[in-house]
Amino acid sequence: MSGFQGMAPEQARGHAELLRTGSRRIDEIHAELDAFVQGVDWVGPDREGFVQEWGGQVGPQVSTLSERLQGLGIELEAEADQQDAASEPGGDGGGDPESLLPESVTDFLDRLEEEIRGLPEGLQRLIPDTPWAELIAGGVVDLAEGAEGFLEGGRDTLKGLPGPLGDLFDGLPDGDIEILDERSEIELGEEPRHVQDSEAPQDLADLVLDNDETRSDMDTVPPGGEYDPQDSAQIRIQTLQGADGTERYIVHVPPTQGSPLWSSEGGLPGTLEGWNGQGQSFGWANNIYAMAGRENAGANAVTAAMEEAGIPPGSDVAFVAHSQGGLVAAQLADDPAFNAATGAAGTYNVTDIFSVGSPVQTYTPAQGSTDVVNVQHVQNEGTDGDFVPTLDLEGRSFRHPGGNPAENVQDVHMQTPHENPNFPQPDAAHNAHESVHRSRDGSYSETSGYYGTLTQNSDHPTLADKADRMDGLYIGEDVTLTEDVVIDARRI
Repeated sequence: MSGFQGMAPEQARGHAELLRTGSRRIDEIHAELDAFVQGVDWVGPDREGFVQEWGGQVGPQVSTLSERLQGLGIELEAEADQQDAASEPGGDGGGDPESLLPESVTDFLDRLEEEIRGLPEGLQRLIPDTPWAELIAGGVVDLAEGAEGFLEGGRDTLKGLPGPLGDLFDGLPDGDIEILDERSEIELGEEPRHVQDSEAPQDLADLVLDNDETRSDMDTVPPGGEYDPQDSAQIRIQTLQGADGTERYIVHVPPTQGSPLWSSEGGLPGTLEGWNGQGQSFGWANNIYAMAGRENAGANAVTAAMEEAGIPPGSDVAFVAHSQGGLVAAQLADDPAFNAATGAAGTYNVTDIFSVGSPVQTYTPAQGSTDVVNVQHVQNEGTDGDFVPTLDLEGRSFRHPGGNPAENVQDVHMQTPHENPNFPQPDAAHNAHESVHRSRDGSYSETSGYYGTLTQNSDHPTLADKADRMDGLYIGEDVTLTEDVVIDARRI
């Protein structure tokens, strides 16, 4: 399978519109500042010199930036049109990828970054620093909210459409329609459940194995019964005593669970019923709220569980996560009201995030001391890569088109292991994305999944550095597990 992926035209057009919007906003900000400069109550030669410098130097630079963003937006839209033409029957879609586009989207973003870096620092600050993934996710939420009113207003008409379209909308509820369920309030189980026969993690692979257990029945006291992923989430919190005698905490954040993205039974009505009826706080739609930086059930479940577990404010905490769990952990660590070493109520010193298959680069930790490492499976000969970690667009923003510049946030790219015939996966996407490949009897693969990648690549420089950093604090022979609890959290 070729390593080249053609441009997604609609996504490119969306980026082109963002560039044009940014251009217009820069013009608006400049106009507001210009009116302030011209209208300030100040007389004399200094004022005249300042106004002349403002108009002669800053004005043209702002105009140049605005024109460049407009031009690049037009160019990117033209490239999207070329991709559409190349993808049509008889087009050049199967030829050399370099012939399809004047330059790749990555080259385009690199060039945009060079243009922005060439501007005076003051002008750079006028450019928004919102990651594009956050803007896109926020747009999805806004679009869903608008579509809810459309569906409610035209409910009878939509149900009466002939053929498959009518079948799609038949069964829409008579009350309010929610496309993305925004319920974020949480209730916890009656009491924490204590995990039996657990041991302190010895290495990074053990962390992933412990995290994966949050998705299944766990041997606890009191017993939790059969785990229902549509009813609630399991937040696992381990208390450890390090080699220095200090207590630290590992908070295991689970991945996306619960109702499927699309229900084969009941079409759209059945899908909406599944999304909105479940108590699972890490449903797929929560990804969008977390990516958009909005309040969400997953983040609230984690903070409520940490408080319930009695973690003292200011304590050292490491997040271990998979998929959406890493996104939620990154969102929490980005918040200075949560991630701080002050000891204030509601704050924790997030020293580490270790995740697999997670889009973590939308966010930058509030503390420079927070070390974030995410392992990402990439395409290998004969296998597909994991697309989930790419949803953060590598943290690209208007100010940093080339990606998140934070040195303490790293993606480690590892080749996707070939599918293990003893632990078959439903499809290539699951093969690349699953943290642990398990069979029905509970056994798991030592060579496939992210767990297999970690067991076989402990000498990778970045992974070895991460293990050394956490050794004696959260993992290793000198660490003692003093408590291991599971807290059930569900949306209400």
